[in-house]
Amino acid sequence: MKIISKFKDNYDFMVSKYGLDETLVYDRRNSAPVSADELWSLSEADKPFLENAGSRYKVRVGKDGKLSTDFYAGEGLPRLLHSVIFIGKNLVHIFAAEGKIYTDFDLAENEREKMYFNGDILTFKDGFRAYIASRFESDILRFAALRASDPAALSSADRASEKENLSAPIVFFKRTQTTDFVAINPQLRAMGLYLDADFVWQSLVEFLSAKKDAEAPVGAVPNEIKIASKGFDAKRSFRPKMK
Repeated sequence: MKIISKFKDNYDFMVSKYGLDETLVYDRRNSAPVSADELWSLSEADKPFLENAGSRYKVRVGKDGKLSTDFYAGEGLPRLLHSVIFIGKNLVHIFAAEGKIYTDFDLAENEREKMYFNGDILTFKDGFRAYIASRFESDILRFAALRASDPAALSSADRASEKENLSAPIVFFKRTQTTDFVAINPQLRAMGLYLDADFVWQSLVEFLSAKKDAEAPVGAVPNEIKIASKGFDAKRSFRPKMK
């Protein structure tokens, strides 16, 4: 893979391992800047939502044998703002509190899921526990399905903006009550995301390869094959006449 960019990122050095492939080009010059602060920043309107998002109901059985629900607000655990990033076709969940950034790769092994819901308590490998404060709905799931499907689906998106997001090798989404933020090809280092470099590089190569194959003209025949099929010798038949 060849990278065209105005910045360096924490997976760029993998070119020394896999080599430079000029036919696969990742052009990051249209990168939208995203800082680590963006992962946990909230508007004033969103702050009450964050505080209440971890609240849950606990079911208990009373002395009379009847079920009742007691409201409790997370037992003082911190809240995590949930966002997502697509690395190629692979979806990575991001959980951020001020000063802390985790992904689903950092979760305890028994807590890795495909989706995470508002109010869920998460436990990470370092023992940190917190509540999720947001949930991604069906439109994000649809986006994930389109990226994971046949590359031809990249051209079938309904809106021009979605087509751009679908074709970008890296796409970041943040959603709150008042925010719907999308950034294409952000610098992972600036976001404070230090994902496995092999995982990122291979995910990008897989995505770009599939996109390249999908965009290749159907039935295109190289000139060398056309010349040979007509019985000509490419070395002799097309040699210019010398005076």
